[in-house]
Amino acid sequence: MIDKDILIMQKCIEYARRYSGLTKSNPKVGSALVDKNGEIIKISAHKKFGSKHAEIELLDDVQDLAKGGKIYLTLEPCSTIGKTPPCVDRLIASGVKEVVIALLDPSPVNHFHGTKKLIDAGIKVTLGVAAVQAAELIEDFIKSQQSDIPYIRAKLAMSMDGMIATKTGESQWITDEASRVLVHKLRSEVGAVMTGIGTVHSDDPTLNSRMGDAISQPMRVILDSKLSIAHRSSIVKTAKDIDTVIFVNEDILDERIKYFANFGVKVVKVAKGADGYLDIYQVLKTLKQMNIIDIMVEAGSTLLGTFKDRDLIDKYHIFLAPMIIGGSSSMRAVSGAGSSELSNIDRFLSYSYKKLNNDIYIDGKQKNYIDEIVTKTFEVRDRLCLQD
Repeated sequence: MIDKDILIMQKCIEYARRYSGLTKSNPKVGSALVDKNGEIIKISAHKKFGSKHAEIELLDDVQDLAKGGKIYLTLEPCSTIGKTPPCVDRLIASGVKEVVIALLDPSPVNHFHGTKKLIDAGIKVTLGVAAVQAAELIEDFIKSQQSDIPYIRAKLAMSMDGMIATKTGESQWITDEASRVLVHKLRSEVGAVMTGIGTVHSDDPTLNSRMGDAISQPMRVILDSKLSIAHRSSIVKTAKDIDTVIFVNEDILDERIKYFANFGVKVVKVAKGADGYLDIYQVLKTLKQMNIIDIMVEAGSTLLGTFKDRDLIDKYHIFLAPMIIGGSSSMRAVSGAGSSELSNIDRFLSYSYKKLNNDIYIDGKQKNYIDEIVTKTFEVRDRLCLQD
């Protein structure tokens, strides 16, 4: 039988997931208040970057009902002043009797401080409930605390033999409508979508989320070393409505950059890498500095090959269509240098798959960033239990 604390925490996690893409560089967090019978009175979440944190949203809604009550939090309450006052102080002032926390904050400035403050105030704290699931919810944020580049997803839509276009370049559409709907949902959940100028020239994509109920549009990121994008392209024409950044070589004239600024496009110069292309790591570091912590790369085989060769991909979203394209000159999904030995290729750490109408969708995790903070959370939990 699953513990009731776990079930309630899982509901908080799923509620917080609804706001993926809206919290930007902040973590997704869910919170709930329960009555004396363990039934949920109110559930809330951090709904938008710069808005109330989950527990403050909850306390504002329930008012005096929190006094003597029990609150669930998917992430330790913050203890420092940022865009908002420390959430832990508000929790203490509310008169809450018990707080159940899934995960300690991976941020060094907040780690364990909020939890300790609750304990010192005489509030009962239960730690580590559904910690793994809570960590998976914010793996992009956890990586942001460990790395100077964002969490990287790669989206591939291809035939069963790994092709993204025929030998004549025809690619629309390999996968069916159900797959494309899920792609739009995934776009709404990330901070940015990235592609190369080759894809822009060949497909003229908009790279937005076209869900009917889309609640967030990702920043569009284009790698275009020569700034050759056409001003009539869909990307440029919609740049005043959707954040758009184009990365170019350092030698691009400022006058041309100003020209595109008139369309709402932000042009950023970066150095060339050793391969003669844009320094991809500098691009990613710059995006992280712009508060982008989660990127989905939707690109041609060359750019995806670059990400694969440099071991930059954290997760794959693969859409497989039930067809074989064949042909030595057809376009493959991933090129690059590749690996010479199977022993040098890392298999997915985990993956899931499901049928989408005629297609198969595979969600494959390549890297893991959650183990350290989950382990620390359990170590603190065990230490607190010993102290009790």
